[in-house]
This record gives sequence, structure tokens and C-alpha cells, in this order.
Amino acid sequence: PDGDEEEVEYLAEDVELKSFLTFHLGSFGLDDALSDPTGPSYRAYLWLANSDNLDGLSDFRRMQRFGMAALYYGTTSPGSDWAASTHWATDRSECDWYGVSCVRMGSAGSDGIIREISLPGNGLTGSIPPGAVLAGVGGRLAGLDLSGNAVGGTVPEALGVFANLSVLDLRDNDFTGRIPDGLGRLKNLEYLYVDGNAITGRMPDGVCSLVEDGVLNPVAADCAASGGLECDPDCCECV
Repeated sequence: PDGDEEEVEYLAEDVELKSFLTFHLGSFGLDDALSDPTGPSYRAYLWLANSDNLDGLSDFRRMQRFGMAALYYGTTSPGSDWAASTHWATDRSECDWYGVSCVRMGSAGSDGIIREISLPGNGLTGSIPPGAVLAGVGGRLAGLDLSGNAVGGTVPEALGVFANLSVLDLRDNDFTGRIPDGLGRLKNLEYLYVDGNAITGRMPDGVCSLVEDGVLNPVAADCAASGGLECDPDCCECV
């Protein structure tokens, strides 16, 4: 090749790792999450495949780190970095990444399971990619706070797999489309904030059933003005 050409970083593929991730993503109905080689989930896979510490990671850590990296790459746009991103997408434990807290498990707490991701007002853009579902693979994620950013796209259906989620704060972003039915499966959800977006359609019956059952507090939503989210007053706190 011409010596004047710009050198591009080469990230090696890892067929075994890709098959492993595809299999586990498939258990959430996300078989095609790694089908787009230009997407954030694929970028997260390549990052993990080329990590210096890959061989020393348990299968659980590989899945969790992939999910977290997918979230990072999906919400970071060219020329628009997060305000704070200390240790994200590095070889440091994902429990040390900015805004993350964990429940320590395993010998000497070697396998930390993510309990909370808190990134309010942190300059996030883009959207939440399908691969991010594996960030909660440990089943302990109780809090997800992405409020006050510029995250767009639709609210992912896959958020409904985070069975222990008690707080989901998506207010003041750029989300569009409808609230997914999957959020009605979150039987431990106590607080849901979706106001300050461009969400339309009707609040799913499953979500309102959680309010009716006394599990979930009334949902903070943009249902006061015409064209916003349709929601009964006993289900939503309209703003």
C-alpha cells in the first residue's frame, strides 16, 4: 500500500466470541444484534474481542462488559463525547466505570454484578442499542437513570427483561415512538419517568396495571398536551 495512506487501526474478529454473544443475545430475541458491522453493538464486540484482559474474563463478565460497551458506543456520537466517561471501555472493571455501582459476588468480589447505572445530564446522544440488554445479565440492575441527556430513538422493548428494575428515569431526552409493552413486565418497578420526550401512543395496559396494583407510582409523562402520550389520570401524572 501507498506509504502516504492514513494508517487505520485494525480490530481483529473473534469468531468464537461472536458466536457466544450472538447465542446469548438470541435468548432475548435479539439474534440480529450483531448483524450490522457499523453499529454500536458490533463495535462493542470488536472492542471486547481486542481487550487485553479477554482471556481472564468469565463468561458472565464477557456478557456484562459487552452490554455496557454497547450502551457507551450507542450513546456517544462523533464530536459529542460524554461529559464524564472515566474508565468506560477500558480494561478496568466495569464496576469502576463512571456512574456505575455493583453488587460484589464471587471470590474476593471478582464478579461484580451491575446494580445501578446513573448518567444524568452527562451528554449522552444517539440511542440505546439492542446489545445493551446484556448490561443487566446479572439480574440485579435496580436503577437506570439516563435523564437530562439527548438520547433518541424508541424506548427499547428489551428494557422489560430487567426484572429487578425499580427506578427507570428517561425524562428530558429525545425519545420518540411508543412506550413498549415490555415495561409492564417489570413487577418491581416503583418509579418511571418518561416526561420531556416526544413519546406518543397510549400507555401500555401492563404498565397501568402496575400502578393499579400499588407497585408503581403514577408515571410522570407528557400527557397534558394534545399529541402527547395518552394515559388515564389514575395511571399517569401528566406534566
